[in-house]
Amino acid sequence: MSDGYNDAGPGEGYGPSPATRARHELYGRPALAAVAVEVAVVVVFGNQWMLDHVIVPWNSSADIAKRSVSDALGAVSWTLTPHGYPWLWLGSIVRALVWFGLTYLLVRRLLALRDAVGRTVAVIGAVFLAQLGALIADRLVGYPNVSKLYGGLGAMNSPPSFGDWMLSGAVGTGGVLLFALLGLVVAGAVTSAVSGSGTLGATREPDGR
Repeated sequence: MSDGYNDAGPGEGYGPSPATRARHELYGRPALAAVAVEVAVVVVFGNQWMLDHVIVPWNSSADIAKRSVSDALGAVSWTLTPHGYPWLWLGSIVRALVWFGLTYLLVRRLLALRDAVGRTVAVIGAVFLAQLGALIADRLVGYPNVSKLYGGLGAMNSPPSFGDWMLSGAVGTGGVLLFALLGLVVAGAVTSAVSGSGTLGATREPDGR
């Protein structure tokens, strides 16, 4: 039985399966493995269904645990349509892309750390820093829709100034716990990728790429 590899010579067989190629690619690029974890979290926990059925309904719940979950998932949420707020919608897309990009850039620089414990702590910090940069980018992009958003909440809700908008809505305890846990998972993925590729020097990211 064939294992999916071309053992009969050039032009014959099927080569490695897509799953095998993807696994080898992640092992060869630990920083890419870190981003893959975040992409999975955003797709699974920050999608339109979660926004409509968990994040928004639980945001006003009397249960503090539900509010914390809403706060945490809200930091990675995105929607399929603008829902009347195109800049806020675009901000959520930019937030995800900035998070992925900064994570990749930061993690690939941390691969030079030989100590596994130090690398784990550094990767957790990288996840936090990348998300902070992403949230700032989200606020910058979404500001043009702030007046419209607050206008729809009632006459008593005056739109905040640009400075107030940038400083308000800090991530609560639920978000901090989510990113701490996510940082551990990302660090585990990076460690697994480094181990799977042999040594740091043998990876395809010796200069961080």
